[in-house]
Amino acid sequence: MNASAVVAGSLVITATNGGVVLAYSVDDGKVMWRSELDGPCISHLFLVNNQIVVAADSLYYLEPRSGEVQGSPQWPRLRVAFAAGMPSHVLLFRAPSGAEMATKMPRRSKSETLFMFEGTRLIRKIPCSRYAMSVRFSPITGLLYASGIRAIDILNPETGECLHTLPDNEPTGGFALPEVSEDRLYLIDGKGVIRALRHPSSS
Repeated sequence: MNASAVVAGSLVITATNGGVVLAYSVDDGKVMWRSELDGPCISHLFLVNNQIVVAADSLYYLEPRSGEVQGSPQWPRLRVAFAAGMPSHVLLFRAPSGAEMATKMPRRSKSETLFMFEGTRLIRKIPCSRYAMSVRFSPITGLLYASGIRAIDILNPETGECLHTLPDNEPTGGFALPEVSEDRLYLIDGKGVIRALRHPSSS
């Protein structure tokens, strides 16, 4: 298991590299249900609108008490590369599937696209910097932070507008997901250096 678990009521729910979601009882550790995925899950699980969201090759919405699949957006020759939650939306980046990578090396676009879903309905496509690969929503600012090898984009989720791009001007290997606290933005780069920046104005 490389996936981070989520707690839903009296259950701890996680997923495996073998493509299985498992729900354990908090009280005694017994397996309460299991659900099959179409690929490995090595990321975090999270709750959106009282549904468990799991990223494998496809995106899965599961009923927490039973594990029943309530929706699963899929894309031919593509997989979910990273997914994260907002209070009522799901954000994700996509990447070529393993089969697609094996047959040919896909051409890299000049920008990445962040997809925003409400349930299984796509509501917005948000352009991000090239090589953006993960995203976090901050309840403190109400903004999105997409990080990658070359930059961090600060995005308005309501409009899809990119408010700021903080470029990696040095060969540091890119940025991990940032943390936001009051008027500060905390970053760690590929060389292990932590930076505290004054958060840019969102206006």
